[in-house]
Amino acid sequence: MGPPAGAPMGSGTYGAGQPGAQPGGQDHGRVSVGYATPPRSRQDIPPGMNDLRYDSRDDRRDGGEQRYRPESSFDGPDQRGRHATDWDSGFDRVVAWTLLGGLLPGSGLVVSGRRGIGWIIISSWSMAIAGAVGLVLFGDPIRFFTTQIISHPERMTPLAFGCMTLGVLWAAHLVMTNISLRRFAALTGLQSAMSWVLVLTLAAGGTGAAVATGKWMQLGGETLDATFGGDAGALSTQAKKPDVAKADPWAGTARVNVLLLGSDAGADRKGIRPDTLIVASIDTKTGNTAMFSLPRNLEHVPFPPGTPQAEDYPDGYYCPGNTCMLNALWMFGEEHKDKYYKGEKNPGLKATIQGVEQTLGLQIDQYAMLNLRGFMQFVDAIGGTTINVKRALPVGGHKDAKTGREVGVTSYIKPGKRKLDGYQTLWYARSRSDSDDFERMSRQRCVIAAITEQANPTNLALNLSGIMKAARDNISTSIRLAEVDPWVTLALRVQTGKITSLTFTNKVIASGDPDFDRIKELVDNALIKSSKPAPKTAATPSVSSAPSGKPSASSSTKKVKPSATTEQDPEEAADVRAVC
Repeated sequence: MGPPAGAPMGSGTYGAGQPGAQPGGQDHGRVSVGYATPPRSRQDIPPGMNDLRYDSRDDRRDGGEQRYRPESSFDGPDQRGRHATDWDSGFDRVVAWTLLGGLLPGSGLVVSGRRGIGWIIISSWSMAIAGAVGLVLFGDPIRFFTTQIISHPERMTPLAFGCMTLGVLWAAHLVMTNISLRRFAALTGLQSAMSWVLVLTLAAGGTGAAVATGKWMQLGGETLDATFGGDAGALSTQAKKPDVAKADPWAGTARVNVLLLGSDAGADRKGIRPDTLIVASIDTKTGNTAMFSLPRNLEHVPFPPGTPQAEDYPDGYYCPGNTCMLNALWMFGEEHKDKYYKGEKNPGLKATIQGVEQTLGLQIDQYAMLNLRGFMQFVDAIGGTTINVKRALPVGGHKDAKTGREVGVTSYIKPGKRKLDGYQTLWYARSRSDSDDFERMSRQRCVIAAITEQANPTNLALNLSGIMKAARDNISTSIRLAEVDPWVTLALRVQTGKITSLTFTNKVIASGDPDFDRIKELVDNALIKSSKPAPKTAATPSVSSAPSGKPSASSSTKKVKPSATTEQDPEEAADVRAVC
């Protein structure tokens, strides 16, 4: 017998294992004919061979010869699928299409012959990508995130399970893609093993990432519930709030006042004693903000007129021994809740807010409280703070009660413009072993100003997981979740506005016997100054890392010749960029 009519001759044999086979031929029990180049499709099979099929696996077994075998010699139906491509497939193609299938789900299934389900997956994935791109290009992703997700923590749990489910489906799709591609691939044992290792590694990684994202969403829901919607009952019934139904929710509110409390509550402390009390008065139109820092040792703090407390304490909150101070009002409220604060959910917070309002003459509209022990975590989560350290500050330590000397100092934060981590920022704000409360108050306003300016939305989004972990147990606010979007809008305005600060140090008031009428007058003056446009600022020097190293004298722009300077009037609000 000879080859079928019209069949091109190659290096193979015809009729191996059949009567009349050529000497030296290998008997595989089926007809096989060699060709110089294997046909790509059934239309390319030479005349007279339509009942034969090209078997790529024989190429490997028979030393690279291209062979055909009868259709009837294949067991069962065509395992490559009715719509499969007709090309041969090797290890490199299996790996390539598996990887591409992971990046563009469905593409590997289309190539392997699973075209129906493949195109469904590709279409679904493409629509999701197009929607995300459209939101970024033509929408407001930050507003969408705050209004549709952050404002609705109850959606976090379904989103978490949905994310994990998608991860599992993606992994199953990847395994299915690899199996489908291998159906007509000629792989060695090692290549087959390597293919499985690849696909299982990718599947495990994708599933793990989806589970981690799901846990992150679950953490987000818990954090939102724990952080927002605090005790709003401690605020005045006239407290101003944004109108979420309006296009500009702040259109009807000229200014809003927020009390920032730094709490030093801990396992070794009884109750809460606010270590930092700062009021931020924000112009809702321009974002210009005036900050007022109150000393924690302020005495004779007035109670609201007409209340039983005011009748019992006509000279304000005062008692011999200098223990009745502003930061002790929290404990006062808790200890006298049955007498003065019946029905209050948080009498300590109520007493503190009322004390601040009576001192400054401002109505507190919202509050935010940060546990200073969690402050380090928050600063680390946003990538640290850049602060101009004016002098070397001790880390740790205290003054010896007998000698008045510093003891226990572990290190120093060196002067210069430096990038501080959470631990260093905390000690910059709290260090006082060689200073007093008033100097510390000035540093604390610089920390708040630095965080306000540097915590931009992109930075917050990139570090959201760490921020949520820090916030869950350490931050609480009276802002309701439904109001988050307006507050995000206002925060962006604050970043572009002017921030001024008035610190009530011993150069401004006598904390033991303060003139409250004078305090209110200075507050009014500061608000008027805050309403004026922000002046153009000069270039700032380059930043050095803390705690070691000398500050660089270089500047990003040409140096400006300094003019004769005068000491800042402590009774006037100062631009924090100038004083910090």
